[in-house]
Amino acid sequence: HEFTASLTSVFAKAKKAGKSVVALHSGNIGLAPMFPWPVSNILTARTRTYRQVYQRIAAEQGVVYVDLFEEAENDPFRGPGYYASDHLHLTAKGYGYWYDEIRKTMDRAGIRL
Repeated sequence: HEFTASLTSVFAKAKKAGKSVVALHSGNIGLAPMFPWPVSNILTARTRTYRQVYQRIAAEQGVVYVDLFEEAENDPFRGPGYYASDHLHLTAKGYGYWYDEIRKTMDRAGIRL
């Protein structure tokens, strides 16, 4: 799979360039209010697939993976103020939540900036 090979290569290069490597990607894109059913389900499934690849390659390469994926029942962005007016991108409040998750993962891994 081309994506798997590319991600493996990126992680390997990053490990050579830095002391620690932290990787993440989007959260569950299917939860964005912009996407109606059934598109939302398709995008959730696609996000799950890429998440599994990230998790596997990160574990194989010793890269810290920040898991921002949430299932619909645990969606932290259900309330008002998390999505921008385009109903796809997050607001500062939403990105602040992700920042906190990134910091928690880095703290657990002992990574300090």
